[in-house]
Amino acid sequence: MLVSHPKRTKLIAEARIKTDRVDSWAVTELARLDALPLSYMPPDDVAALREKIRRRAFLVRMRNKLKVKVRAQLTINGFTHPPSMACSPRKGWSGFSSTTIRTLQ
Repeated sequence: MLVSHPKRTKLIAEARIKTDRVDSWAVTELARLDALPLSYMPPDDVAALREKIRRRAFLVRMRNKLKVKVRAQLTINGFTHPPSMACSPRKGWSGFSSTTIRTLQ
């Protein structure tokens, strides 16, 4: 299977008659002549690593959105926190007293 770069396949874009039959003929001719500009397809291990990185970035964005929502809800309910408080595993809920944490639960 070949994956062609659509913007670089100019023969199809410049054709006057635009039908699937004409386009498929043009692509097969380019492939036969080894003139079809191919898209870059990374190896399987690189593609898997990229997918892991994309997934991690998505989860980090979700985590940050959740932190903002939690802080907004706490502010709505009248709980204030120092600006230095971060809702992260490293610092935890250090900005709140134990009484406030019991109230939240």
